Amino acid sequence: MVYKDGMKKMELTSLKQKNPEQSKVLEELESIIGKNIPIVDRIAAGVLGVIVENNNVVELGLSEQNLLSLPESIENLESLRILQLYKNQLTTLPESIGELKALTGLYLHSNNLTYLPESLGNLISLKELELSNNKLNALPNSFWKLKKLKTIDLTNNPLNVDYNSMNESNAQSILDFCRKLATIDIFISHAVEDYEYFQIKNISNFLEQQNEIHQVFYCEDDLKGNIDEWMSNTVSKCNLLLFFASKRSTNYSPDCQNELILADKYNIPAIPIKSEEILWSELGRLKIAREMGLDFKKDELNQFCMELYKYICELKREVDLLDRNERYIGISKIYERFRIEYKELEGRILKLEENFNNIKKKD
Repeated sequence: MVYKDGMKKMELTSLKQKNPEQSKVLEELESIIGKNIPIVDRIAAGVLGVIVENNNVVELGLSEQNLLSLPESIENLESLRILQLYKNQLTTLPESIGELKALTGLYLHSNNLTYLPESLGNLISLKELELSNNKLNALPNSFWKLKKLKTIDLTNNPLNVDYNSMNESNAQSILDFCRKLATIDIFISHAVEDYEYFQIKNISNFLEQQNEIHQVFYCEDDLKGNIDEWMSNTVSKCNLLLFFASKRSTNYSPDCQNELILADKYNIPAIPIKSEEILWSELGRLKIAREMGLDFKKDELNQFCMELYKYICELKREVDLLDRNERYIGISKIYERFRIEYKELEGRILKLEENFNNIKKKD
């Protein structure tokens, strides 16, 4: 590193002494680009330089340096707020980029990026992201987590046709779109005795092959250690619960009831899937809504699985299943809509009965 005056020399010396890990990152970058990185007052467009505050690297300009990759050690720049990397030859970013929790601006336009790591979604402070003029076909599933993002540019990327519905320069439009495509985890709640009847393994295998589902958990395949601990840990990290309702699971299974209690605790929507042996009215005491449920079709399993996945996708687009608070708000809105629709239907039925009685009186 070079410096222009005594103050910058002091900053450099202090950084090496008090924050050697960050100093080593800069030295590694200098070795890659074959140039010294000067300490500067301001990172303007195209400027090679670094800004240091309180013995921490807070801004770094590496644009137009023919960079092919970044070192994994970039994660040690934990106070970095601004990272300028435009007009290089980058094809991807290291997974460790997600450790830069203080980063507010990331500028990557005019590279050769074909892929972005899932860890990008961990940049919880990111407000500005410049990705124009790259070779991106898709965005990472974690992209929806960038909730502070205000400015983004994805123009001039060969994005898949699936992305046509979003505005490439509107942050909220992109975040909403990515949330709808993000994968979810599902927990299957069922009585052990119903495992074969409901064909749990076949349903799980079908769902895990679908684009918008990451993993499906159920006891027979995933249980490890103490069942209560496993159940609590597993249900809490899922986004949706499928409750396979039978006489046994509804009335005689403490495990199923505990799973429903956990789902309610973590605001996880429960989709009831009812067997023929039980009535919807019998599920009322478990606080399970008929409006959220499906009838199980044992003899038409493939069709049922497709209908179930379609239903899950529709719910996913209406409710933010990835955020605990948003799940509660979204499901509350659905129940309120059902309540209003039911009240309107009840009113129409009463009106029809009234008209029918009036006609009967005339006769």
